[in-house]
This record gives sequence, C-alpha cells and structure tokens, in this order.
Amino acid sequence: MRKSYREAGQRQVRGVMAVVGATILLAGAAMAGPKGIIHVKPLGSQAITIDGSFSDWPLDKFTTVSQQPAFPAGQNADKTTAEGDHVVFDKTRVGLFNGTPDDAFGGFGASMYFAYDAKFLYILGVVIKSGNLRDDLDTSDFGSQGYLNDGFEFFLDPKGDSKGCMSTDGFPAIDSTIPFADDFQVTVGLNAKYKPSGAAADVLGVRQALARQGNPDLVGPDGSGAKGGIYQDALTASGSPDIAAKKYADLAAAGAKNPEITADPSKKYAGYVVEMRIPFDPKISGFSSDHNMGFDLFWRSVDDNNTISWADWGQSTTVTGCGADSGNDLKPDLFNTDNWGQLVFDK
Repeated sequence: MRKSYREAGQRQVRGVMAVVGATILLAGAAMAGPKGIIHVKPLGSQAITIDGSFSDWPLDKFTTVSQQPAFPAGQNADKTTAEGDHVVFDKTRVGLFNGTPDDAFGGFGASMYFAYDAKFLYILGVVIKSGNLRDDLDTSDFGSQGYLNDGFEFFLDPKGDSKGCMSTDGFPAIDSTIPFADDFQVTVGLNAKYKPSGAAADVLGVRQALARQGNPDLVGPDGSGAKGGIYQDALTASGSPDIAAKKYADLAAAGAKNPEITADPSKKYAGYVVEMRIPFDPKISGFSSDHNMGFDLFWRSVDDNNTISWADWGQSTTVTGCGADSGNDLKPDLFNTDNWGQLVFDK
C-alpha cells in the first residue's frame, strides 16, 4: 500500500519545495493556477531519444527562467509574474516543507526543461548533486514509493480547470469529483531495481509512477506502475523507454547549461540527468497540447542518513490537503491548485 508524505515523514523526511508562478488569461480558456507560466517548446523536426543523454535537446533555445520572487513573496501572493521556458532550482525562491531545514540542499542544483511534439510531453531534469545518489530506498513492487529516492515530482491538471483545494475529505488522495477527477501527481525517482540489464556503468535505473490521482482507473487495480492502469498502459503502448537516467562526473563537459555551470564552466559539477516523456493519450482525460494545463513541480534530495529534503517551485510549505490542519489559510498548501502554475504549449 502506498504511503502518504506524512507516513514518509516517519522516515526522517525533511522538505523543501520550489515553484515558479505567473498568470495568463486566454479568451474562452479555463484558468488553473495563477502562480507561474512555463512555455513548453514545440520540437518541430527535432527528435528526442529517451536515453538519459541531453545532447539531442536544443538547450540553447531555452533562454528565460520562469522564476519566482524571493521567498515568501510568491507564497503569499495571489499570483506572480514568473514566466519563462524552463525552471531552475533557487534556494532563495522555494518553500520548505516536510520539516526541511534552512541548511538543506547543500551542493544541489537543478534545471528543468519542457518540450513537446505531436505525440508526447517531454521533461528533462539536469540535476547537480554532490555526494551519493540515492536509488535504493524504494523497494516496492512497481516503484510506487519513488518519493524515498532522489528525484522530483509534479502535479498536472490536464484540463486546466481546477480551482482551490484538490484534496479534502479523501486526503491524501485527490478528490474524484469534478474538476479534480482528471488531476494526478507523478513521482519520478532513481531506482536501482529498474536499471536496464547489461547497461553501462553510468546508466541509472529510474521510474515514473503515479503518486495519487483523481481517477482510480489511472492507477489500476494493482497499484501504481502496474499493468491495467490507464497511465502505465499508455506508457507501455508508446514503445521504447518512457524514462531514462544517467549519472555524470562532469555535467559541464557534457554540455549542461545550469546557471551554476555557466557561471563557472571550469569547475566540475557531478550529478544526474532524468529524461522522460508522457504520451498524449485520449484515455488520460484532458491530456492534449491544444490548451494550457495546471502544473506544479518539486524536488527531492536524499542524504546518506536517509533524510529527504523537499523543495517546491510554487513556494508551498505544507501538505495538509487543505484540511482541518491547515485552518483557513490555503496559501501555503501544496494541494491548493491556486498555488500552481501553468504549462503553456507554444505553437
């Protein structure tokens, strides 16, 4: 049975979250999440291979960071002006949760890129991490406890119509009522169990799985990542890997464009890369590139003591599900969709 983040907190979970926010008003379009715009780039004739290498990503075309104001200005605002084509982890612009202390995320950095073609939404994470990569704590059958390992997570509101708290009575599950029935959360975690057989030493195992969803059919009868769930079946039907990861001793030499690297290109930055895609499948309700989607992103970094630090792009700092524990103030809550941003699919 999958654990909630509160249960994960019993394993010395600490948290930091980083979210970037802004608002876009489109005539006749539903609004979801005023705290940030991420422009998703159309690939055109560019082909992306899911192999953990980012040499086929046109990183030079990603020029503007969707950047939140310094914390806590973004957390307390009804909306922000963050807008760009990629997201960068910035410790001064994130919100801490699950007990993550101010001194967490030492030696950590991340740049996240978003692109699409006619078939897929693509996400690339280039992560700087000093110290050991943790891919060993999720021992579940289908990689459904990826939140225990290094990685990141994101919420999607595919129809872009959610307002307010998406999880109240059924916390930590997403409410199955409209407009939240199409919403879901994806956990991306390094996972040694899923390293491809015979892979090179720099190849890492990695898994994407649903953490929670408004539609029970997305996850299927046997749990996240199992055959029979709409999400996993769509990944399987898309052919070839849906996610891949590699570790790098020198990200700069590989061509990474993280701001830490461009500021000092002579320095070696170790870390890892996750590359993934999600098919635009009609069975995943609302998941189509012809409209904006509500979106939020947060990172995880795990140390050698199994302590997890968390950081959210939207500056949320609590995960109460907007329930009784949160009182009347929903601004800090991760499950308040008004704290999310938007994916805007550029044409």
